[in-house]
Amino acid sequence: MKHDLREDAKKLRQYLEQRLQNFSADANDAPGDRQAPVSLVHVGFECEQDGYVAIVFDTRPTATPDGEWTMHIESGNNWIEYPQWGACTEAIFEDGSLELTSIDGVTRTFSPDSDEGFHAAFGDMIASEIQNAIRQRFFEALPRTDDCKIYIEEINGNYAWPEGESLVPV
Repeated sequence: MKHDLREDAKKLRQYLEQRLQNFSADANDAPGDRQAPVSLVHVGFECEQDGYVAIVFDTRPTATPDGEWTMHIESGNNWIEYPQWGACTEAIFEDGSLELTSIDGVTRTFSPDSDEGFHAAFGDMIASEIQNAIRQRFFEALPRTDDCKIYIEEINGNYAWPEGESLVPV
């Protein structure tokens, strides 16, 4: 099987722009008071079974990456599904290999004996789109605190951006 994450990046870019442009505090299903400004943007993903990216706008004044966002994944418009991501995992472990083209255009072959970097390929694609959105100031559409931050994590702990304890300002 072959899969190109650059195509998924286009879909994510459109979803992210739509979520930010159409943000409504009244419809925000996330931790915290709906009318408070966004203090932390949780971006979570799963690429082994279901295949999705969730974006949760946390309004708690002291929000941290505490996993609370996971209670809001399937609510409202908090996620975009990528059903083909589960097929990518199946290709590795059931069919024997996957040719995956990453966001930078490099194609790698993953197999049951060599799947290191699989989660990072998906996470790096998401991080690239988040960084583009920050550079293009898309997050300015959000009612947010002055110190609003963002981070990305794979739901099972196989990827985190940025690495370490620091979060990225938006």
